[in-house]
Amino acid sequence: MGKNRSGFIPIYTLRNILERVRSFSFGLNWLEAEKNYCYHLIIMQIIISTKNITLDEALDVFVREKIGGLDHLIGNDKFEAKVEIGKPSLHHRSGEVFYAEVNLRIGGNLLRATCSHEDLRNAIVDVKEELQLQIKKFKEKRTDAARQPLEI
Repeated sequence: MGKNRSGFIPIYTLRNILERVRSFSFGLNWLEAEKNYCYHLIIMQIIISTKNITLDEALDVFVREKIGGLDHLIGNDKFEAKVEIGKPSLHHRSGEVFYAEVNLRIGGNLLRATCSHEDLRNAIVDVKEELQLQIKKFKEKRTDAARQPLEI
């Protein structure tokens, strides 16, 4: 579809994608779908890198769905997620041989989660759950700091 590995879509394909969104939005207002799509283009960026494995289309979609699903927790803040998935080395055959690591930058803050598992998809799901907890904790801290009275 013209997507490069950083998650950005070149501008010349944006018009084609918006036409597809309009044609596939069954019963959905096409303008609303277009706004939603543009929101995801502007607000979030997901960069996926691999180590000792190849990234196929199904795995790419899975990672983008799981990590991109965190945007409802983050709100209107822009965020960038650097995701690294793979095997730590090629000689491991059993045990926790796959890992997933996410560095999530929200504004000027960095949240980091790592997980190892026997299955790569389970490692990605575990990282998402760990990030959900960290984001909730981060938002609570930010809310509590805003509620503190100013000292004179």
